[in-house]
Amino acid sequence: MEIIRVESILKEYESKGIVTIIEWPLLPNSTDENPNESIYRFGHLLAINDCRHRIKHRFGVVVDVDELILPLKPQQSSLVEYLKTKMKFHPLAGSFTFKHSRLRFPEWPKSTKEWNENGLKWIENATIEEKEGPTKSIFISDRTDLISTHKIRKHFGIFSVVEIPPEEAKLFHFRRNWTYKESDADYESEIFKDMKNNISDSINFTLLKVERNLQNGLKINNSVGDLVSSCLKKWHEFGCKTPFTTCFEKLSKADEWIISNSSPYTVL
Repeated sequence: MEIIRVESILKEYESKGIVTIIEWPLLPNSTDENPNESIYRFGHLLAINDCRHRIKHRFGVVVDVDELILPLKPQQSSLVEYLKTKMKFHPLAGSFTFKHSRLRFPEWPKSTKEWNENGLKWIENATIEEKEGPTKSIFISDRTDLISTHKIRKHFGIFSVVEIPPEEAKLFHFRRNWTYKESDADYESEIFKDMKNNISDSINFTLLKVERNLQNGLKINNSVGDLVSSCLKKWHEFGCKTPFTTCFEKLSKADEWIISNSSPYTVL
């Protein structure tokens, strides 16, 4: 996807108050030394804790774009409502930790052509594998001092972490590179049955609105994702898990990019 199209989508969500784009330039470097090559994910933890200081809401969470934290109890209408209920039982909670499950979409498009033809139909069918993996936490902003990717390192004063029972709510993690790998542990889920239409309608409305303002339309390009996945397999050799360091030469030829220090943005 051309970068102007990605940026257009981000700008649309920003106009709705859903997304805030933060300037995050590279660290200063010279021909003798480049500290950016020695920082895991270009200061990933710095960005997370910067967010904690900026946040204006009661609850905050560090999740990737392929992760969802969802309540499973039918009487809970939303995640925020669920958290408010839990706080009544845990008044000294500083954060809530959620266990990990793999989420697969067997009908995920295998090509750009399939994606453009079928849209979001793949979201209708989901399977879940109870695969152990890293947890994620929702934190209470004024009770949390130090955050890492998968846990809260330090709370203020008497506040502490509360582990959420997996039958009540869980972290669902969907990764494209395992979506076609079947497992005996998989079971079909209707987790999106009641919300799939709202999700689909909301996303399609946004995409159509953005597409009307683009001269060449809005098409999805899966090839760049494949290239990034291939490059990052050897990230240990570089000490930095970002495409900018590990495979920029290949990626720069595959698409258009907004690069930090030549513009206000960078990709973490």
